[in-house]
Amino acid sequence: MVVEHSFVTTMDETQALDVAAAFLQERGFARAVLPNARGLELQRGKKNSARAKSVSELPQVVRVDFDRGRVSVGISVTPSARWGGQSFTNSQVEVTQKDVQNPKRMKLHHDMALGIATGLEQLLVNGLAADQAARDWNEAEERIAAAARRFKRMQLIGTIIIFAVIVVIFGIIIYVAR
Repeated sequence: MVVEHSFVTTMDETQALDVAAAFLQERGFARAVLPNARGLELQRGKKNSARAKSVSELPQVVRVDFDRGRVSVGISVTPSARWGGQSFTNSQVEVTQKDVQNPKRMKLHHDMALGIATGLEQLLVNGLAADQAARDWNEAEERIAAAARRFKRMQLIGTIIIFAVIVVIFGIIIYVAR
């Protein structure tokens, strides 16, 4: 999933890119190597999206370009079938076009990416403090953490039920064998 956002700032290029880099690095992003490129590219998350334990651990890339006061932000979040909604027909191995086009399935991805973009805008245009600028981003991260807890709880409940069924089956077999 990709979110693009543009806005105009009165900061000069080095100041804007430094403030944006500091803002993103405080929240877990690390600089990517960009040979001969103007702008900023940062990454965070697991390398393999299948290992992500929540949407915020999916591979993410933020690209910030500055051109005479115009700041263009591009945010890429690798979609995941597990975190984008699942069904009985979804194998969780791949993300289909249907998953990406359905806004309900990609809501957590979208909210996080939009929170990052609006946070950068609030920081670079309105000059808000980093904590205030990241308010929407933090709210999205809280919803993501709640979804991860629900998913983990459902996995635990499923494991307990399967274990209980196996114990009951063994109990019936032992009872019948006597």
